[in-house]
Amino acid sequence: MTLTPSIVTEVTTSTDAAGAPTTITVGVANPTLEPNNGTSSDSTFFRNTGAVVGVFVVVGLAAASIVLWIFFYIRRKSRMRRIDRDTEVEAAVAAAGFGRAPLDDDNNDRGARSPPNSSSQYSTQMGQRGGLSGYMAGGPIRSVSGVVFDDDNAAFNPYAGYATESRPSTVGLGYVQARTASPPPGAGLSGPGTDDMGDSSRDRKSSYGHTHSVGSYEPLLAAYTHGSSAERGANSPPTPPPRNPRRLIDASPDNRPNVSSLPGNSSDGSADDRLDPDIRRRTRSDSLDSDKLRDDEDYSRPVLTVRNMPDSRRLPLAYEVPIHDTPILGMATRPKVSKAIEYGNPANFWVEYPSGLMDLTRSQHLMADAAEPSLVSSAQLDIPVNGDRTIRVDKSKTAAVIIDMQNFFLHPELRDHQTGLKCVDPLLKVIAPLRKQGVKILWVNWGLTDHELQTIPPALVRGFMKGGHGGMGSEMPGNFGRLLMRDARNSELYGPLQEEYLKGQKEGTDVWIHKNRMSGLWGHQTALDLYLKENGITTLLFGGVNADQCVSGTLVDAYFQGYDCVLVEDITATTSPAGGFENVIYNAGGSQGFVTNTSNIISASG
Repeated sequence: MTLTPSIVTEVTTSTDAAGAPTTITVGVANPTLEPNNGTSSDSTFFRNTGAVVGVFVVVGLAAASIVLWIFFYIRRKSRMRRIDRDTEVEAAVAAAGFGRAPLDDDNNDRGARSPPNSSSQYSTQMGQRGGLSGYMAGGPIRSVSGVVFDDDNAAFNPYAGYATESRPSTVGLGYVQARTASPPPGAGLSGPGTDDMGDSSRDRKSSYGHTHSVGSYEPLLAAYTHGSSAERGANSPPTPPPRNPRRLIDASPDNRPNVSSLPGNSSDGSADDRLDPDIRRRTRSDSLDSDKLRDDEDYSRPVLTVRNMPDSRRLPLAYEVPIHDTPILGMATRPKVSKAIEYGNPANFWVEYPSGLMDLTRSQHLMADAAEPSLVSSAQLDIPVNGDRTIRVDKSKTAAVIIDMQNFFLHPELRDHQTGLKCVDPLLKVIAPLRKQGVKILWVNWGLTDHELQTIPPALVRGFMKGGHGGMGSEMPGNFGRLLMRDARNSELYGPLQEEYLKGQKEGTDVWIHKNRMSGLWGHQTALDLYLKENGITTLLFGGVNADQCVSGTLVDAYFQGYDCVLVEDITATTSPAGGFENVIYNAGGSQGFVTNTSNIISASG
């Protein structure tokens, strides 16, 4: 074995210039290399306990998450498959008429087995129709049509006559009334000691345990339950057609006896009162054969007949006015209230008093004693309105909205608007009193920009054109400028109104507001709406032209948004034919708010 020295010695000998020898000895530690067997790094990792634990925890959690995800995924898929399978089964069963919830007429004890020597419940309530002798134990019965029915192999015939058991009966002909028109299969009368459930292989061929019920029996399933026609025999009745509720017997009316005189036709509730009484009689008689049933006729009792009332029994004319033809009873026509009433909600409300006062100030809710509050003249104003009413408004929350009193609509060189020109003087007279009361004057006018011309809808563009020429933004004759553009002369207020506005602008009482549609409140946010909300204004006095266009459009939008709307009649006009202005007045005072005039406002302002 060879050992590597720990120190390596190096000896160097040299001769100087005089020829004397010089020896230099250097000792260096011998570097040793550890064997590279791959265990050094592993040993270092496994010696770090924290790192080992952290790695194994992370790996364990990841593995557990994957296993849980796979488990729940498989479980969910299995559940979905089971639900789909159950749904398909239930749909098939429901389509075949199985599993239906019992009806009122169903025999609730169908699943119970009868005790020995007892007759079936069906034997007394829903026996198979047949002759008077009934069905004796072990013996067949003969139907009305003469066809022999064998309880063991015959399909149920819903059109056969009902029979009763062979038992003493006080009823003259021995008939019992049927609970439905279609007893279920196997509902024939059983003899003594016979189990009314019958042979399970015959009554229940479905693996889902279907039990026939009276109301859910479908004749088309008879072949499935009882076999084919060949298996039933040549003398067995054919499979009946699908049930059709429209059955009526084709018989002569002359042959119909009095139903009330028939034996067994009692009113004890056991019969189906939905059927016509005569049809019930005939379906129990021997004169009815299955080939006489008619599927195109109704057999039900007539319940309701709709017909025109004879003229001799018509109501008086006063009662023939439909309710929708009654005019809306607005403030102009509605009688005064007999006691004080508050309308609206806690934040936005009116209070009406028997005196005819309508308080719009929202300053005081209806008091417990319903006392009418006194006028605060420094902050409130009482204005008489149509309908023998007086509205009380808050001066600081009220504004006059004057619409489109511009040259384009009123100047004689541009338009013949006589009714509009008549509004100028009353308007000039009422402006000063309103300013004195602190009511803002808002001049709402057309004033378009070049950008807005690109957004005007086609219907509006077409409405301002004549013969396909002109229109918004086009040059007008004279020096009136471009049509309804801002700062153009045709967009200025007419004559003295322009001077009045400039005067109010200097005093800080008047505001000019541009609009680019018929209504000044048409969008979700307009200059007019912003100003009203920023200044807390709730009551608006409307005037201007044209009444049934821009004025009405703005008033209606204000009404929709919850503002108090008051139309000042003598400063509002239109060029429309007769009826246009009247309709605006009618709606404004009838449902949308109130109607007044400048004389009432001036007198109220003092």
